[in-house]
Amino acid sequence: MASTFIEVSYNAAHWPWQRPDEPSRARDNGRMLQPIDEDTATRDDYVAVLERADQGVGRILETLDRLDRRENTLVIFTNDNGGEWLSRNAPLFHRKKTVWEGGIRVPAIFRWPGRIPAGQISSQVGIVIDLTASILAPTNSPVPADARLEGLNLLPILEGRSPAVERTLFFRVNAFGHQQRVVRQGEWKLMLDGQDTMLFNLTRDIGEREDLAQRRPDVARRLRPLLAAWEAEVNQEAEAAGLSPAGGRGRGQGRGRGAAGQAPGGGRSPARLEVDSAPFRAASVVPDHARFRGRRSCPGVLCS
Repeated sequence: MASTFIEVSYNAAHWPWQRPDEPSRARDNGRMLQPIDEDTATRDDYVAVLERADQGVGRILETLDRLDRRENTLVIFTNDNGGEWLSRNAPLFHRKKTVWEGGIRVPAIFRWPGRIPAGQISSQVGIVIDLTASILAPTNSPVPADARLEGLNLLPILEGRSPAVERTLFFRVNAFGHQQRVVRQGEWKLMLDGQDTMLFNLTRDIGEREDLAQRRPDVARRLRPLLAAWEAEVNQEAEAAGLSPAGGRGRGQGRGRGAAGQAPGGGRSPARLEVDSAPFRAASVVPDHARFRGRRSCPGVLCS
């Protein structure tokens, strides 16, 4: 049977926050309203938008049931960055446009009855660029040798056929003149925030409240060269492509490696992907008929 790929990318919940079924003109040409604005958007507006997106995902799942495609369909639910100021990201710190965990860590739910056990939570660290390999692999899609795919095929890990692997992930953002850069390896996260260097242990401190740079300078010194080497390669390839090496305004760049630093096909993991890259720590697999609730949602559906 031929494979079909469907991507559904909701604008919800993204500014302008306009409530469903209440037609309105976006204020100030759709400018993102801030809490200091008069008559700004509210938490209730935000929730209403999310509820409508949730209903849309439910209709997709109901359609799969009606077409008898549940058992041979991989459903992936995730989003591209942390929530806006109207969201509630606790216990994570901060929000979108930063590389604090509240800005880059997002929900990830995989559902494939018969292939992925329902109800489990995986400790595998993932990143959105893993989704390409995770979708191509089960369809046996040929990948050109020069494609240099980034990321890992997560399915063997989620199916319980392979153990979790340690990852080295890189992120940077340059928004409104504020630059942040991050390298994460295992439980450690080194952040360069402007001129400040901070170190966090995400296993013990998911809220990034305890800066350990002064207590573990050995870890900071070990991670810093990795970040410098990644940035040098990103900048070099961006310049070769005629792009700005600093990255676009408000854009994040992510890179993920497995234990051996190899892409799924065994090739070198490149460092040039310029997308809003979000990591997800827990890949939750939900039972049948479960409803998805999260922040901005971009579910991908693969039917085989």
